[in-house]
Amino acid sequence: MINTSSRLPRRLFLGGSLATAALTAAGCSTERTKPNSGAPGDRAANDGVLTMNFLGPGSTYYRNWNPFTPAENKSVGAAYFYEPLIRINRYAGFVAEPWLAEKWKINDARTEVTFTLRDRVTWSDGEPFDADDVVFTLTAPERYKGSNLVVPDYMIARVAKIDARTVSVTMKKPGLGHLVDLAAINMLPEHIVSRQDLATWTNDSPVGTGPWKVRNFSPQQITIGARDDYWGGPIPFVKECRWTVFANEDAGRALVSQGKLDLATMAWPNAQQTFMDKGKGNTYQVFPTGGGQALLFNCAKGATADKAVRRAISKAIDFAKVLTLYPVGTPLANVTGMAELVWGEKVAPEFRGQVLTADVPGAKEELAAAGWEVQDGKLVKGGKSYTLTLKTVSQYTDWSTWSDGIKEQLKTSLGLDLRVIKLTTDQHTKQVLAGDFDLAMEFGGGGSLLGQFFATGAAGLSGGDVVPLGDPATANAVRYDNPEVTKALTEMASSLDEARITELAYLVQRALVADRPYVTYNQAGNFVQLSGEKWTGMPAAESKPDYIPVPYGGPETTMLLQNLKPVGA
Repeated sequence: MINTSSRLPRRLFLGGSLATAALTAAGCSTERTKPNSGAPGDRAANDGVLTMNFLGPGSTYYRNWNPFTPAENKSVGAAYFYEPLIRINRYAGFVAEPWLAEKWKINDARTEVTFTLRDRVTWSDGEPFDADDVVFTLTAPERYKGSNLVVPDYMIARVAKIDARTVSVTMKKPGLGHLVDLAAINMLPEHIVSRQDLATWTNDSPVGTGPWKVRNFSPQQITIGARDDYWGGPIPFVKECRWTVFANEDAGRALVSQGKLDLATMAWPNAQQTFMDKGKGNTYQVFPTGGGQALLFNCAKGATADKAVRRAISKAIDFAKVLTLYPVGTPLANVTGMAELVWGEKVAPEFRGQVLTADVPGAKEELAAAGWEVQDGKLVKGGKSYTLTLKTVSQYTDWSTWSDGIKEQLKTSLGLDLRVIKLTTDQHTKQVLAGDFDLAMEFGGGGSLLGQFFATGAAGLSGGDVVPLGDPATANAVRYDNPEVTKALTEMASSLDEARITELAYLVQRALVADRPYVTYNQAGNFVQLSGEKWTGMPAAESKPDYIPVPYGGPETTMLLQNLKPVGA
């Protein structure tokens, strides 16, 4: 039996998981200093109000925080009010750390987790949080199954209350990723939710264990106020948050630049020159998520079915120059596509510190050795010629701009005349999943577990997910079929041996670099900007912080707000 009170060993988070949790992490400080007085020399009087946006461009908010509602229009920000049992620290190797649960035990079979809850945690209406709330939350999928409600599947077989502060959770299958999955589930108040008609209930003033309560609502602005009885201690300086909308990202960036919006999350081109240098204390950070933007190759048809062509194209492009065409602060990717800040020694030794670099002579050698020529902008072999297309998304300014740069690079380096096709998001997704592309922009690598990273999404590499061209793929849209890789990914998904999982991950990375079904060219990240007018305290991404300071809610946001201090403090 494994007993964990403050940190769970890193080894428990590297296998296959039953669900992909979109997770970030957090750390905290309660050091107090005097608020900004507003006296001469202070840039802004600090009234304890933080104005933020984490919705992105949009025109309105909706007042419906019912997590099971079938209604189309739902509220954002539920994680400001509801909290999980544990949190996941991404930059510490996806380890679990205490939140509403202070400790836990995992049985040797990796099927059962027993949580001990914190004492003296209360809901925002003063009622105590206890095991009944955990049992109610985790059994909700079974209770509401078959209704028209939105019901998740937590892959839980059984939940048992042992006493008021102890709950045993048995999963349907053994696995190393159960805590990552459970960390994505926010606890609900049994004494509130169980009494509602969930088909019509709007939950307009959520009662949660989190540090916030709704104060005011309008479709353009939601105001939440800090609790003074929060179990994690008061937020030192931020007493009120105002969620504000803006029409588009240009408008949002203008509001942040003017100090009218304190905190937001947007990609910011040329941020150093256009934002950080424009105001003292302005901060823009990009926190790697683990994977990145990728160039997919269709492995099932045309010229790109030949790995020599895929390797040549990957080598011929100077991705560092391409990214300068629309620089948003995301760094050039490792050759495996794995962000080393996140994955550390899970990157194969020979690839550590190795970022993509152009090798045009090597690209030409690859083509020549495989019998390919470039004639009139087309790839030619065996009497057949191929015009290559690159599909991207027109609404994504970065992708659209980078695709033009890739076209220019291939024309200059190899003489290839690439045809760039810019589609709507829906069109792009549909065509990529159907295999209707030669090259396509997408995401490479995903999930919070090593076993998921190379197996999920359009760039998944398991041959078991390959479907015929024209049929929509659920994963592996590149239709890469390497039996050795498929066998490795299958074993990774069920293995309970960390060393073996790491060994298999090295094998997959080596095949990816050798065969190039896709190439990840830059690291995906969470974009966060903080105006320096009123607030300071944003950590630096390169410092590997204990928390990811994103404003989406949850433990990481709580800890960000615990760290923010008034300017001049």
